[in-house]
Amino acid sequence: SDAYLNIAGTDWNPNWGQTTVVSEVTIAGNATKKYDNLNYQGVQLASSIDVTAMQKLHIDIWTPNCTSLDLYLINTTPTTVEQKVTLTPTLSGWNSYDILLTQFTGVALNNISQLKFVGTPSGTSVVYWDNLYFWKSSNAPTLSNFNVPAHYWGDAPFTLTAPTSNSTGTFTYSSSNTSVATVSGNVEIGRAH
Repeated sequence: SDAYLNIAGTDWNPNWGQTTVVSEVTIAGNATKKYDNLNYQGVQLASSIDVTAMQKLHIDIWTPNCTSLDLYLINTTPTTVEQKVTLTPTLSGWNSYDILLTQFTGVALNNISQLKFVGTPSGTSVVYWDNLYFWKSSNAPTLSNFNVPAHYWGDAPFTLTAPTSNSTGTFTYSSSNTSVATVSGNVEIGRAH
């Protein structure tokens, strides 16, 4: 994809005896891989990559006739191990996939050296694909639904409700002005007059 940098030295069309015709076409100003007459097709990385810190493999696919596409991750040392995930794209529309790497249980994710595509129907499938990358969710926490209700002199103490968050961390509360309000744990306990 033009949106991402390729791994230097990647062979997008290694000679594995396939009948697939590989080309690169421009769609909406973006370089896109096209596989004609797809039976199977490999991608050979210049050297192995370690994707253990990643969570997912992303790919975008468009096809007029491929009813299923097997996508393999392969490690070649010390022995060759390959495992597939089968994608069933909606025909004649772009399909975006974010495949959990945990689905590739037999492959050493610290040693990925090849990928392989196998199309059905074999030998006649046409597949366009773009944006192939490994990724993980950002660890930046998000907070929402936090609000401190109005509290007036003489009101009873109240419990602060924790905000909603994607983080597993804990929340601590403090007053920015203890002469106005104090907090003990998650309980607002007083206001000065």
